[in-house]
Amino acid sequence: MKGFFDHKRPALWITASLAAASVVPAVLLLRKPRQRRPHPELVFEVDKIAYQAPFYSVRFEAETAPYYRFSEDARLLTKEPQASSWQELGQMEEIPLRKVIFDDFFFTGDRSYFLKLRRRNRRAWLLDCREGTDHVFYYLLQQVGGDLYLAFGYRTDEKEGAEERASIIRGLFKLRSLI
Repeated sequence: MKGFFDHKRPALWITASLAAASVVPAVLLLRKPRQRRPHPELVFEVDKIAYQAPFYSVRFEAETAPYYRFSEDARLLTKEPQASSWQELGQMEEIPLRKVIFDDFFFTGDRSYFLKLRRRNRRAWLLDCREGTDHVFYYLLQQVGGDLYLAFGYRTDEKEGAEERASIIRGLFKLRSLI
């Protein structure tokens, strides 16, 4: 070790060592982080039902729930298990997930679970669409660990956005990739 730091020029060797040691963290910090996004070719099935609004008579089962697909251009598609073709639901838009547009839409259940889900969320997409006389909205949530959740609900008033207080989430599904 004594030979490494020449006693005649220790400042030069210490400075060179520190400069070399600072290059590696700088390169790691400057590179763009890889963003995980649902792959356009992946199909998702419902892994588990995380929440169901209790005041609906029809209950969901993971085995009979529809399949979902999220395309590269942020289109959400669905397919019933027996169906042969996909139905496009619409174009989703990426949004910040806030308490007032997510947590407040659950009427029962463990509030800490919804809070944890929102806080661990990395990215969120919203699709607000009309189906017949019902106004349906969908959230696709990508969690920090890579888990995907799909929430859907109804807007029960005549307001123009899903963020209105009268909106409710009917179901929350944890998704699993089939491919």
